[in-house]
Amino acid sequence: MARPKLVSPDQPFLVRALLYVYQFAASLGLAVVLLSLMAVALIFATFVEATFNTDVVQFYVYRSWWFGLIYALLGVNIFCAAAIRYPWKRHQTGFVITHIGLLMLLLSGAISRSKGIDAQVHVWENHASELAFDNAYYFDLRIEKKAKPDPTNATLGPQIEDQQRHAVKFAPGMFNWSAYDDGFAHWKVAEPELARWFSPIFYLSLRNRAGNVLYDQNGVRLEVLDYYADCNWWDNTPTVQLMMSMPSMKRPTSDGRTEEGKVSWIPIRLAVFKPIQQTQQPSKYRFGVGDSERSGGGTVTFHMAGSRAATEAFLACVPEEGTIGPQGQVILYAGGKPTVIHVDQQLGKDPQELPGTDLKYQIKAYYPTSQVDQTTGQDWIEFAEAEGAEPRNPTVIIELFRDDQKVDELTLLANMPQLNMQAYDAQVFGDYWFDFGEKDAAELMRGEGGSRIDLIQGVAAGAEDENDPASKRVFYRYWNRKKVVASGELKRNGTEGDAVEAFKMPIATLNMYVKSFVPSDRPKAQPVKQPFGAAGPMGSTPAVKVRLNVDDESEEFWLKAHMNEPDVGLNERSTLHTVKVGDREVKLSMPIQSYPIGFRIYLEQFERRLDPGTSQPSHYSSDVHYLDRLKDRYVMRLAGGAISPVSIVGELKPTSVAANGETLYWIDTNTQASSIMSVNLDTPYEPAVTLIASAGTDPRNLIVSEDGEHLYWLAKQFNRLTGREADVLMQANSTGSEKRVIALFDRSPTGLAIDAEMGWAYFGNFAELSIGRVKLDGSEIENRWLSSAGKVTGLALDAKHRVLYFADDLNDMIGKTSLDSPELSPVYTYKSDAQPNSMAVDAKRGLLYWTDIQPNGIDPTARKHLNDPKYGGQDALKEQEINTAIYMVDLKGKVKEPKTFHTKLMDGLEGIAVDAPSGDVYFTQRALLKRDVWITMNAPDDFTEPAGGRDLRIFQESFDGPYLAGTPEYREFVPERSNDSEVYKSVFSVNYDPGTALRYWGCLFVIGGIACMFYMRAYFFKTKRMSDPQARAKAHPAKIETEVVTR
Repeated sequence: MARPKLVSPDQPFLVRALLYVYQFAASLGLAVVLLSLMAVALIFATFVEATFNTDVVQFYVYRSWWFGLIYALLGVNIFCAAAIRYPWKRHQTGFVITHIGLLMLLLSGAISRSKGIDAQVHVWENHASELAFDNAYYFDLRIEKKAKPDPTNATLGPQIEDQQRHAVKFAPGMFNWSAYDDGFAHWKVAEPELARWFSPIFYLSLRNRAGNVLYDQNGVRLEVLDYYADCNWWDNTPTVQLMMSMPSMKRPTSDGRTEEGKVSWIPIRLAVFKPIQQTQQPSKYRFGVGDSERSGGGTVTFHMAGSRAATEAFLACVPEEGTIGPQGQVILYAGGKPTVIHVDQQLGKDPQELPGTDLKYQIKAYYPTSQVDQTTGQDWIEFAEAEGAEPRNPTVIIELFRDDQKVDELTLLANMPQLNMQAYDAQVFGDYWFDFGEKDAAELMRGEGGSRIDLIQGVAAGAEDENDPASKRVFYRYWNRKKVVASGELKRNGTEGDAVEAFKMPIATLNMYVKSFVPSDRPKAQPVKQPFGAAGPMGSTPAVKVRLNVDDESEEFWLKAHMNEPDVGLNERSTLHTVKVGDREVKLSMPIQSYPIGFRIYLEQFERRLDPGTSQPSHYSSDVHYLDRLKDRYVMRLAGGAISPVSIVGELKPTSVAANGETLYWIDTNTQASSIMSVNLDTPYEPAVTLIASAGTDPRNLIVSEDGEHLYWLAKQFNRLTGREADVLMQANSTGSEKRVIALFDRSPTGLAIDAEMGWAYFGNFAELSIGRVKLDGSEIENRWLSSAGKVTGLALDAKHRVLYFADDLNDMIGKTSLDSPELSPVYTYKSDAQPNSMAVDAKRGLLYWTDIQPNGIDPTARKHLNDPKYGGQDALKEQEINTAIYMVDLKGKVKEPKTFHTKLMDGLEGIAVDAPSGDVYFTQRALLKRDVWITMNAPDDFTEPAGGRDLRIFQESFDGPYLAGTPEYREFVPERSNDSEVYKSVFSVNYDPGTALRYWGCLFVIGGIACMFYMRAYFFKTKRMSDPQARAKAHPAKIETEVVTR
């Protein structure tokens, strides 16, 4: 297609330069280069994604600066190629339409990249979640300034005068930062040699690097020092995993003989803990509190020696056999030499010279049995035993003096050396040894005076920097109740071949070795980095090392990524760090990027099927419901045969409802202290009013009296006489005032009806299958007022006709009785199983309503059952059986078959009430947006979220579990009294692509443009020459020497 020349010699240089650039931007040569680069990039990205994962290709390719540059230049080229031909001729119509379509396609991709969502929602069974997590992180920096305390009101505590919160961007990349220095030599991928061919592109990313300052304002400075894309996070370090052998046992063979079995190894994980500060004084445990565990023939302990001198003391302070006195022996190490002290000889004496130093020592106290002082949390005090009792935890306290001034103190425990308090200021270290005499097997199994293996994290000989983790080693000594029989260094990260002898038992000698060791310069939480790919499919645990400066104070620390909402579940030892300087408090965390998807996904059941004979899943799927983002339940209205939600500002989890004219009351159980709220139905747009802030535990069955003056409900309250919670009948004015208990039940009532005229309250008695009643003043109670009433779940009183109606879940029946002469009479009996639960009567119109929560039958048209042969064929169900519904019976009519009211989203019905003046019926149900959704690996679900109107697609991506009974996950996520033997976590991928519509239009334009070009013969046929010179001159007024045909 001919393109006019724009550049001429008579134009200014700057104009010619700009026009040359314009012509180059519109050239076909540039288009060929850009398309070739784009093709190579896409091929490269395909191999990167196959070798690593989607997150890697997104960060290093699709979201990289160079891919964005190619993308943008391609858009500029397409635009200029069309714009340079303006004004367009008619035969160029197809060309222009095609290029507009191409620009629309590129723009749709840019919109999807900047505004789209491709994240994960993690949901446990029987729980709901609305947050989608992206594999990206940011720093949540909170700066709080405390106000000066008010001396006139000391009970207020510290108040916040000013609070700032900053979301600090952080783009660390997908690999450990050390991997960029070692050439990615340690990643765990299927083809590591092939993967290294992709590594040059990883260096081009615009990621953060060590030394980057991400925030520096108002005296607060945040600098990143290191980053682990995946790690094993240890809340307490140093930590060591010791492997202890168990004696091999003989086992029978197939020919009836016995053979020696294999030696088994059990792990022992020990750590050093940071001491808990209970006072303002510095902790005496400068290098933490040690750990211990019973194993095999004795106890294994572990603690931390903070220096090489303390390490030498651990190895040198050992007693000789037979030299320990009746009150034990202390060995102090100072000035490079040990000093033996017999407690029975030095107790009560004046300070003695400590050889090799200018210090003196004195045994301040000896406790045969001691315990920790609960006040300070670190001082040891004597525990009073019966006279003549055998020492159980001998402890000595030794004071050190210089020039008659106390300079330091040691607290040494014979049975628990991991809790010794050493004199680090005075550089004096010691151990306390005690001979408990002979013990029988039972006493030794209880750990009383038995053998012990002490482990420490010590400092290697000749270490230049004692605080360097590389200089840390594991040392041990074996105390066999009489003497130390072995000591030395254990190899880090050893194997069974590195094992040394441990406890000697009658049946065998055990062995041990150090499988793993995480060193530390002080007790703290810290990560151990893992190479890329070690975490497997369930994700990684990132951690970052930062330097946080607040005014003149600086701290360096590791921070674990927070895999939850920014304000939920933060842990001061891992995901949150606080720096306090003066009246300012700075809190730092690194939460994962999260997006509210506009509704909650409730996982009702997760299903997994395994391949026969393997543990590999062949199929997994999730049965879910979509719930309202904020509300757990809705208040609904049935009026004129139509069911609709009642829009109320302030309702969150309404259960039981009561109506009186223009006022609607309900119990809201959104908080632990459930409340009773009300709203004027004439002005529902106004916020609901909280009448009673705390309605008790498990409040239910709310009723408003006929005169509208009082509210009644059932609840539980603590009974001081029995020490347990008891069911009570509560009463309050309709304004919420004068709340009080008017009756106490000795069993759990179900359902409630109030006869205010005669002063009785009627209730269901599950235990005795009857209906009981109690005086409204609590003076009289009849538990069996009406016998053989079954399992009563709901009651309704027609005061006008003196009739009490009830729902019987045992016999699947709706019954009634006269208040004046109790006698059971059926109103309606179900023909199949049912679960009626709440009732209300409209005495004015002679109508009886009740709710039924019997689950609906299987929907044969649901996607989950479309290919199931059980739901196909001529004899299969054609439609779903509806059971969850509201039923109505006309008490004055002859036909006793109830009328059914049902909606597709009706579920979890609870509480029903009739407004007498209007006849409208109110009830509550679960806040469902979509129910019975089946999501599996190859069958995503499309849903338009109601809040923002976004079209989301939800995929089944993966799962976690099963977690069996006894695990922490099972205890946390399985409801009480559940029969489930296991629990799963389902992982959904949520995708939102806002550029989809524009992309479809772009495709349509491209297709239409190509069709138009074909029709107009723009590219497919040569233009006919004009034989008439005048016509040619009119068509081409410019003098053209050479016709240039270009794109």
